[in-house]
Amino acid sequence: MKAPLLQLLWVGALGAGCVQTLSPKQVTTDGVIHKVAEINNVAASLGRSHADDRQVDHALNKILQDIDGVEEIAKIAIICRAMAYPQDASDVRIDRVYDRAYWLCVECLAADPGKPANSALSEVEAMSGLQAGDRLAFEDLLRKRAKQAGQLAK
Repeated sequence: MKAPLLQLLWVGALGAGCVQTLSPKQVTTDGVIHKVAEINNVAASLGRSHADDRQVDHALNKILQDIDGVEEIAKIAIICRAMAYPQDASDVRIDRVYDRAYWLCVECLAADPGKPANSALSEVEAMSGLQAGDRLAFEDLLRKRAKQAGQLAK
C-alpha cells in the first residue's frame, strides 16, 4: 500500500524521524486525493485518445471499486464535477472522463440504500450546480432509489 500522501507531507515538513499520526479526516482526505490523482491519470491517457465510453467506464470502475465509505465517494464526485465544468471545447475528452467519474460516483451512492448514502447524495446534489438535463438525470436516480427503498420495505 502507498504511504499516505498527507503523512509524507508531514514527515517532509517536520523532518525525518517525525511521523505524525493521521486523523480519520486526514485519512479520508488522503484517500480522496489518491483516487482523484488516478482519475486524472485516466483523463490524461484515455481523455486524449479516442477511447469509447466502455473503455473509460472500465478504467474508472477499477479505480472506484475499492472505495469503502460514502463520504469518500461523495467528495470524489464533487471534485470530479468541479473538474468537468465549465467545459472547454479544447478539453472535451478530458472533461468527459471527469463527468463519467462524477456520474459513476452518484450511481454508486444511489445504489446504496443506507441513510449515510442519502445524506451524501444530498451533499453532492447541493454542491454540483446541476443544470437542466443533469438535474433531471440526478432526480431520476433519486426516484429510482426511493422506489427501490419502498420495495425493500415491503
